[in-house]
Amino acid sequence: MSSDRKSSSSGIVIALDPTAEVNPFPGLRPFEPDEDYLFFGRERQTDELLRRLRSTRFLSVLGRSGSGKSSLVRSGLIPSLHGGAMTRAGSRWRVATMRPGENPIGNLAAALTASDALGGGADEKLTRALFETTLRASRLGLVECVRQSQIGAADNVLLLVDQFEEIFRYKFSRGPDGGDEAAAFVKLLLAARETEIPIYVAITMRSDFIGDCMEFGTLPEVVNEGIYLVPRMTREELRFAITGPVAVGGATIAPRLVSRLLNDVGDDPDQLPILQHALMRTWERWRSFHYRGEGLDLSQYEEIGTLRDALSRHAEEAFGELDERGRFIAEKMFKALTDKASDPRGVRRPAPVSEIRALTQASLEEITRVTASFRRQGRSFLMPPADVPLNDNSILDISHESLMRNWERLSQWADDEAQAAQLYLKLSEAAQRHEEGKAALWRDPELQFALSWREEEQPTPEWAERHDPSFARAMAFLDASRNERDEKIQQREQRRRRALRQARVVIAVLSVAFLATMGLGYTAFRQKTEAQRLERVAEEELDRVDAAQKRAQTEKRRAETEKGRAEEARFAADRERDVARQQRSRAETQTEIAQRQSELAERERLRAESEQQKALANEREARDQTRKTEIARGEAVAQKETAEEQRKKATTLRHLSASRALALTAREAHGVDIPLVLEAYRLNRENGGDPDDPELFAALHAVGGRHASQTVQKLPQKNGALAIAASPDGRTIFAGDESGLISRHDYDRNQWLPPKVVAQLPGPVRALALRGNLLAAGTGGGSVSVWDVRNGSAPRQVTTGTGAVMSLAFQPSGSLLAAGNLDGTVTLWDTAHPGAPARLRTGDNKTGVRAVAFSPDGKALAASQPSGALLWNVAQPEAQPRSVCNDAKDIRSLAFKPDGTALLCGRADGRIVGSPLGQGREVTFSGHTASVNSLSFNPRGDVFASGSADGTIRLWHIDKPEALPEVIARQEGWIWAVAFNADGSGVISGGKEPAIRISDARTDVLAAHLCRTKVDPMTEEIWSRYTDEPYREMTPCADPGLGLK
Repeated sequence: MSSDRKSSSSGIVIALDPTAEVNPFPGLRPFEPDEDYLFFGRERQTDELLRRLRSTRFLSVLGRSGSGKSSLVRSGLIPSLHGGAMTRAGSRWRVATMRPGENPIGNLAAALTASDALGGGADEKLTRALFETTLRASRLGLVECVRQSQIGAADNVLLLVDQFEEIFRYKFSRGPDGGDEAAAFVKLLLAARETEIPIYVAITMRSDFIGDCMEFGTLPEVVNEGIYLVPRMTREELRFAITGPVAVGGATIAPRLVSRLLNDVGDDPDQLPILQHALMRTWERWRSFHYRGEGLDLSQYEEIGTLRDALSRHAEEAFGELDERGRFIAEKMFKALTDKASDPRGVRRPAPVSEIRALTQASLEEITRVTASFRRQGRSFLMPPADVPLNDNSILDISHESLMRNWERLSQWADDEAQAAQLYLKLSEAAQRHEEGKAALWRDPELQFALSWREEEQPTPEWAERHDPSFARAMAFLDASRNERDEKIQQREQRRRRALRQARVVIAVLSVAFLATMGLGYTAFRQKTEAQRLERVAEEELDRVDAAQKRAQTEKRRAETEKGRAEEARFAADRERDVARQQRSRAETQTEIAQRQSELAERERLRAESEQQKALANEREARDQTRKTEIARGEAVAQKETAEEQRKKATTLRHLSASRALALTAREAHGVDIPLVLEAYRLNRENGGDPDDPELFAALHAVGGRHASQTVQKLPQKNGALAIAASPDGRTIFAGDESGLISRHDYDRNQWLPPKVVAQLPGPVRALALRGNLLAAGTGGGSVSVWDVRNGSAPRQVTTGTGAVMSLAFQPSGSLLAAGNLDGTVTLWDTAHPGAPARLRTGDNKTGVRAVAFSPDGKALAASQPSGALLWNVAQPEAQPRSVCNDAKDIRSLAFKPDGTALLCGRADGRIVGSPLGQGREVTFSGHTASVNSLSFNPRGDVFASGSADGTIRLWHIDKPEALPEVIARQEGWIWAVAFNADGSGVISGGKEPAIRISDARTDVLAAHLCRTKVDPMTEEIWSRYTDEPYREMTPCADPGLGLK
């Protein structure tokens, strides 16, 4: 290394060997005092610090996070003091540098013990203990420490308290004891400036904590007396801060790269550490490979990801080098080193290695191995630097808060940790209130969230100690709540089984009655058969009687014949006469027998008729019994069918309820969120649930947001999109921004093609319209440009002469182009036959025509006005327009229903008015909390999307104004423009975020996207933690009936 330049304050130039392992940019960490030869662009500010320190002896350096406070003091003020810049005080300075951390007075004692401060003795531990005892003895402890150290008469002491805002977090997180120690620490600092001992104090503090100074006595007055608010660096100062270290490093940098860096930084002071990190990475990339004579250029800068992605990419690279165990330790470690729970603004939380080991159950070797990936040369994500060995007492800390904001993984970890801490604190408070008899045990879904959190995070007493030490009580309360819930579930199951048994008894009784009825019917049938048999016997007896009567008559005729013969032979022998008499007597006897048989047969006939009557009566009774049995059986079947229908309804309702519960659970259940939300989708679809259920949609969208429900393409510059225009098939999207840049974004085969710059207009692009190959753009300067985007022809530009163009619309089936102007007029051009435009006035319109829209058939034109909207007949623009949306005030957006039957008007207060163009009444859709900037219907016309300044996109059913909409949340400010894609499955949006997004707009599409994400199925054990539903294999994606493959 050459020694041409010793320090930036001396004016001597230093040149480094560019091939050496020295990088002139420190990255995220602040500059150190011995790096002042690399510290450029802050000379004026250093002089101002010296002036204020000289006059007040208590310097308060304030600024936003990332504004360079620590570097300004370390590499600007301290080297200048050593160089004798404070003439009256001299150049002999002893500097003690510290941060309050978790032990403010102990850390102050350690800082004073350093050899550059008051230490340097043989027994460092003894000196530190003596200093700490002295500091705790009285408010003059710091003064006494300086006196006891017996420094030289010409020596001055500077105490630098970096990250002073940590004292506020310490006070609020440690209860009464923490408050006392924090107050004692502040008193030590304030008392030091009041004595004759040459002690100077400098603190650095984030400006958003200035109000917290009110917590400590006279601290606000002292801070105000010596306050220095770090200003933004000018463009020239930033240029010097970039080019100076490069020159010191013995290299050159391309002017175009300098300009690109300056533009990317802009006016955001938070970008300074990101700039240093990007320059460090660019230098490393350039040093690893460059041609002879080649300086740093755009190629290296873009390879490392530019300012936007360099930090996150670099941190992910370090994280990716770890094995599974190392990643677990890294996650726990970074969660412990960041704090959004006690302060949502997010602060660093330094912690000793011993605490990290307790949280991760890791050995010192494991901690050393994991931190080495983030501390090594060229990374500096963690402090202390890589050349400082670690032990259990070493303090770990992230190098800068910007890492929390720009490393996406760490930002999510910090949010998760804050949510876990909030849940634990809520649980601990509930446990305390329950112990005091002021609150009941928890119930679902709150209980299930807490149980899922405990199972997933597995909190330990060491972790809980950071937030609330009542860990055992909180866990006992959670177990008691779970036991009570399980007992109630068991009781419900017992009641269900009891009801089932009762139902079975009722069915059994009805079955017995049915069998008894069948028995009676069978008996009646037997009796009828017997009666029929007796009737046949009686008929046979009657036949025999008839035969006997016939024989008796025959015998009688024969006797009469014989009598005639006897008379003719009267004189025959007496023997013949006796024979005749005997024959006659026999015939008479036969007659009497026949008579008796006839009477017997009659009695048998009467008895048979009586038996037949009885049989008929029994048959009628049997039929009655059968009919009653059939009726009873029918009633039983009807009751069974009713019960089955009720059971099915109950099952359906239970499944739909389970679907909503699973949907809610899935939003919080990281790791198993995909199978849970897909099971919720399956239950909802199989049980006839609303496919557009807002809770299910929100869950699918939340889970998909962590995986794959949106496709995003960044805009070429960091400005947000003020206007977008999409082709009918949704594959080509044009976006315009505040700088006048218009870019083209093509989405083909589920992937974005590189964006193309279409034009650079002289003013901000306020409106875009697209029809076929024609693209129109309106600017804030009042010009409208129209060009053919297919052949890339030069734009045809016209000036409205009426102020800014606020809205544009092409006629769907014609050649007209309408522009809404700031002066309250609407300008109409015929793009096929250019000529003088027509102008339509909307009345006394001081807010401008913020929205214009043609009807689907192109015959009507709508334009906004301060109260309602006006509707012109395009064929007769001079005719009086019709007033619509009369209940709407300050309209910001318009959209016709695809069938032309209604017009939607989006208002500044967040409401949307639907005005029928035929019969019907106006309806209102309420939900947004800020102005509705854009409206768009899907191709079928049954659903429309609204984009609002409240940062959300909402999907509404045009026929259900009272129904809750599905909500697509955007995290980065307002939405300016929305449009559906060709099949209505996605919503294209642009807004404050410098990106174009396509968000899934249907539950089936959201579910199908999640089905393409590889995830392990849930076991029965894990399933039982989230629901009481019977376990089933998670195969909704393989079910052909759901159409998700």
